[in-house]
Amino acid sequence: MSVYFIKKPPVKPEWKIKFSEPTRQLVRYSFPLLITATLLNLMTWTDTIMLGYFKSTEAVGVYNAVYPLVGFLTLIIGSMGFVYIPVASKLWGENSTELIGPIYQIMTKWCFMLTFPVFVLMFVYPEFILMKLYGAEYASGAPVLRILAMGFIANSYFGFNYHTIMASGDSDFLMKCSVASTGINVILNFMLIPEYSMVGAALASSISYTSIEILMTLRTWKKENMHPFTSMYRKLTFICAFMVVFMLAAKKTLLLSEAAWAYTAFFIVYLMIIQHSNILDKNEVSMISEMRKAIRYNIGVRIPDVFKIRA
Repeated sequence: MSVYFIKKPPVKPEWKIKFSEPTRQLVRYSFPLLITATLLNLMTWTDTIMLGYFKSTEAVGVYNAVYPLVGFLTLIIGSMGFVYIPVASKLWGENSTELIGPIYQIMTKWCFMLTFPVFVLMFVYPEFILMKLYGAEYASGAPVLRILAMGFIANSYFGFNYHTIMASGDSDFLMKCSVASTGINVILNFMLIPEYSMVGAALASSISYTSIEILMTLRTWKKENMHPFTSMYRKLTFICAFMVVFMLAAKKTLLLSEAAWAYTAFFIVYLMIIQHSNILDKNEVSMISEMRKAIRYNIGVRIPDVFKIRA
């Protein structure tokens, strides 16, 4: 009797779930982004797991101490992305895509300009950072920090390609890029870690992250005819490359042996070059002057108020 009712139930339950069209579109758009975020997070753990499998716990400890530092290179683009995506999505919805390109170019230039000094500190003086933060026993991680910094600066250099593709609704391509990048990361880890240890893991991560940035930039250029490489941005690239080479040469020839003073001198020169090399257009220069006026006004108003309260 039980078998009969199991095979031929008197009431057949309806298991089919029906979604409205907006819900289906939302799931169709969001699911690839979920896969993308999962794979990108998995890439951060792949190095540690495979490094622990092939090498000693000492190498894993040094690598895990170095890896979080390069996260500072993504702070600027991560913060600016919260502003860029709503603006780009709104313009896409209004079919005003011709306005997105200039915004993409300007924000990428500013993102790289603000991130570059942090990159120089990590790339030119990795030993100084590690010894100050963790001690002399972690100085062996200096090549790792230098290699990872090169890989992570690509995120800021190529700019808001990920955000632009996301705003355009092409989440499938982002998922494909993350799958390809994760695959490259795993294969390179298998090839490089046994011979080069944590330096090999750093190379695998840097190549993987750079490859996904190049793929997304090519996609944005081919499909949307957008790229950040204006004449001003190319000039900025040349200036930054020259400054890195000069800092490395000065460090080797002991012209600037003290890291703190050398970096201070670099930062001052960098600001002067940005101001006088025609990298910024008239609108950006006027915006900076307005910001200076606002800061001076706020300081001039608030400081006397503080003295009045204390008096």
